[in-house]
Amino acid sequence: MKKITKVIVISIIVALLLAIIATVCLVILIKDDDGFDISGSKAVLKSTPDYGQNYLNNLIFLGDFTSQNIISYGVLANGVDSNQVWTGKSGTLSLDYNIDKATIILPETDEEILLTQALKTKKPRFLVITLGLENGVPYCDKDVFCEYYRKLIDAVSESSPNTKIIIQSILPVTAKFQRKNREFSNKKIDLCNEWLCELAEEMNVRFLNTAESLKDASGNLYGKYANHDGSSPNAEGYMIMLEYIRTHGYKEYPADNKPTESPTENSTEIAS
Repeated sequence: MKKITKVIVISIIVALLLAIIATVCLVILIKDDDGFDISGSKAVLKSTPDYGQNYLNNLIFLGDFTSQNIISYGVLANGVDSNQVWTGKSGTLSLDYNIDKATIILPETDEEILLTQALKTKKPRFLVITLGLENGVPYCDKDVFCEYYRKLIDAVSESSPNTKIIIQSILPVTAKFQRKNREFSNKKIDLCNEWLCELAEEMNVRFLNTAESLKDASGNLYGKYANHDGSSPNAEGYMIMLEYIRTHGYKEYPADNKPTESPTENSTEIAS
């Protein structure tokens, strides 16, 4: 009888321990699934009054084909002749281990030069980085993805210390494109954007969540804003994106914590 009682007690203890372990694991999984709260991040550029065309004129866009398409649609100042987009010789940049040593085509001269040299020469006031759809989203885990971005941000800061760095969210794709190219799921894109926002906080740069301006109710790129294959916005989509950028301007906070005035329409300052 005593042996039976002892076995029952031991069984109960083991069951309780297993239940505790299972509960702890479930809590950890739930916590991991919660992700990073972009909306509550101090790095996010919040809604502001319209900063105007002059503000847009001070932005340099560094990115993959989704940035190059801004030129193709001619929605920036000077249209298809705009000098505001920096990307690689093939019309794109891939987020990879050598991103800090990447070369770009300098629009003013059509010369292929190191990104770091372009930064030292041009010293842009604002650099909007849009990378990760190529290589990053389909292939990289969080550690690798963030390592590549850190290398790039460090290179920018070292080459042009006064440049304000803005990490732009990776833009969504349409449901149709996602079905045909499952490695580019909007779920993974959203996850990568959480990583980017968290990284922006860590490195004291800003995060621009333009993706939210282009999504439909299901979180996909809204059909009427999509290009022919659904991989990026069309002209109307980019206009929506630029309007979002103008109304989520970069506020600079000096040591006394008083915000500086936003750029104005009648300012003569232009991007270097």
